[in-house]
Order: sequence, then C-alpha cells, then structure tokens
Amino acid sequence: MPIEDIPLHHFTAGTYIELDDPLTGKSFIARVCESGTEFIDATENMPLPIFAALHPVEIGDFRTLKNNVMENRPEEYAIFSDFITGLFDAMPQFDDLIFMRAVKWAFDGGNYKTAGGARRALEHALVLEQQARSRHTSLTGQTQEDVNG
Repeated sequence: MPIEDIPLHHFTAGTYIELDDPLTGKSFIARVCESGTEFIDATENMPLPIFAALHPVEIGDFRTLKNNVMENRPEEYAIFSDFITGLFDAMPQFDDLIFMRAVKWAFDGGNYKTAGGARRALEHALVLEQQARSRHTSLTGQTQEDVNG
C-alpha cells in the first residue's frame, strides 16, 4: 500500500495526542500541527503524519488534565494545581512539549505530591524528549543538524 493511501487521523491543531511508538510499542506524547493530520514529537523536529495505525488518542492540554483531576480526584486538585505552578517555575526555559510530558507523567500517577515532584517530572520529561529525538532520527533518518541546516 502506498504511503499516501494509509489512513490518517485528524485532530484539532495545537492539542496534544498520545500515539504508539512503532519502534517500541510504548506510547508517547506529541503536539498536533496546523494541518490537523501531522504531529511534532520533539522540539525542532519536522512534522510526521498521524497514521491511524499509531492508535492516536487526544489528551487535550494541561488544563484538560487539571480539569480531569478536579472532576475525578477533587481531593488532589490543590496539590496538582500547585505542582503545575511549581513545574512552570522549575523550567529554566519553557518548552510546551516537555511541560506537557511532565504534567501527563504527574497525572498518570507520578509522585508529584511530595517535595521535588516538579523536578522529578521535569527529569522524566527530558528523558522522553531525548527518546523522541532518537525515534524521529530512526524513523526519518534525519538528525537535528539536518533539520537546523
């Protein structure tokens, strides 16, 4: 089947999705591009198509997750909200993908309720950023140097 015949999913531009990594089978977070059918999985990477075979699921953004905590775990809302504020403060340079990965880690059960939660979440998100860059290189054969010129 030619690549142009492979079914794509469409999402709202700017939202975040979770997809299956075709190399490992684990899921990863990406941001939907303006086209609605492409995603960015690491800072400065070129967009890739949102193939249906990657089982993409919309997760929204950090506000979506925060609202989910408020609705389903109201006893954790203040702690989760403080964690998000602390995460903003902990990031030396803001990057929306790294931020969203850290928030999703916390939402999914990361230990954000104790001291150092923002630091641990950020460390985890930075590891995922490196994995995304490696995955992108494996899938496209293109390195950051190729992208940046």
